[in-house]
Amino acid sequence: MIQFLLQHGDDDDKARVLAKIRGSVVKLAKNQYASHVCEQAITHSGPQNRSLLIGEILTNTEDGHPIPIMMQDDFASEIKLLTACLG
Repeated sequence: MIQFLLQHGDDDDKARVLAKIRGSVVKLAKNQYASHVCEQAITHSGPQNRSLLIGEILTNTEDGHPIPIMMQDDFASEIKLLTACLG
């Protein structure tokens, strides 16, 4: 349902979904099902929101840089690859 909203919803629908996942992209990307939502969010959001989502993945945190962590995760590695292609 969330993926459908990201693909076919109006701008308000997409904005509500993006507001919920923003700040949690790396964590959500490591979940089997949420990783698909993250992928759709990156793919179907506008340039400004896409930059914010990708920025989360490329920004150092207190746990370190997310990219090496995501590369070791089966589900998050797909989001990392998508980010590399779109970023």
